[in-house]
Amino acid sequence: MSHVWLIQSLAELRDHAVDSGLTRLAEHLDESIRLAHLEIAALEDPQHARAPAHTHGDDLMQDPK
Repeated sequence: MSHVWLIQSLAELRDHAVDSGLTRLAEHLDESIRLAHLEIAALEDPQHARAPAHTHGDDLMQDPK
């Protein structure tokens, strides 16, 4: 399943936030885009799943057993 539409939607929201002077929101949307890339990659290849360095990672992408 392609998740391209999700990344594009987040990028459009980020661009609109920048254009509207909502810099903190734009920064959070950048983080959301990075997280989306990580989670999508993990869905496609669970062996290479990694939590973002700025999170604790305790609840992100753990190997379900």
